[in-house]
Amino acid sequence: MPQTVNFYKEKEGFKTGEIYKKHKKLLFLARDKKSYEYAEKYFNGCKILLYPDIVTSLIGTRSYEGERNGVLLCVRNDGKSFILKSKLGSEYIDSVRADLEAGSKYYTKTDLLPDETLDLESFFSSRHSIRTYLQEPVKEENIREAVKIANRAPSACNRQASYVYFSNSKETVEKIDSLITGSSGFKGEVPNYIIVTTDRAAYFSDVEQFQWYINGGLYLSYLSLALHSQGIGHCIMQWKAFYKTEDDLKALMGISKSEAIIAVVGCGYYPEEVRCIDAQRKGVEDTLHIIQ
Repeated sequence: MPQTVNFYKEKEGFKTGEIYKKHKKLLFLARDKKSYEYAEKYFNGCKILLYPDIVTSLIGTRSYEGERNGVLLCVRNDGKSFILKSKLGSEYIDSVRADLEAGSKYYTKTDLLPDETLDLESFFSSRHSIRTYLQEPVKEENIREAVKIANRAPSACNRQASYVYFSNSKETVEKIDSLITGSSGFKGEVPNYIIVTTDRAAYFSDVEQFQWYINGGLYLSYLSLALHSQGIGHCIMQWKAFYKTEDDLKALMGISKSEAIIAVVGCGYYPEEVRCIDAQRKGVEDTLHIIQ
């Protein structure tokens, strides 16, 4: 488990080392050189490896162009506290806590069930893949609202590792058009593009291999319906893993190397009338298997 390797009293460090040595299969991972030196001193006889900090090792792999408003403040009440709570004031601490959502809370059945007037089946059925759009840029406020809704999508351990890259710039859209697959038949007619990604760095072990595609697919499904709720027609185009233009597309959109591209989504506002594929859907009996 993550914890500090710093001991205020050396005897406590050596005492801990004696306990660790009794566990022959214990592996100690030090996140930096200084911690490694401490571990070698106190835990002599244990298996110790120098392992980069998961957080600090990601520094520089992502770029943010948006304006930064404020900083994240972590307030703690122990020996590693940098700013004492007494200096900030209890009222300030309480106001910060009031603005945060974390932990757990109880919901009533009424809270969880939607209003009876909400006809989800009709809404889901009204969503179609759209390949003809009004030739105008989608407004950023509509995309922001769609992403806000899509961010309610479930994710493994609530990691929320999916990202959305959007452009309504004619020049950028033309470059995207030249790099992607799946748009044959309407290439050059898409006024806006969305790239959905999931960060592979959020998944750690062999048993989570390719989980980014599952979580990214869940997010994409929510985003699709959220776009429809904002009056934005769209068509989801599959992305070939490790396609030859992937590096160029990532460089164009500022996507980090650790992110897997889940899909490319062409989008735009609905015209007054549009031709859609009208494929018959499977019946419940063709999909559902109930095991007694």
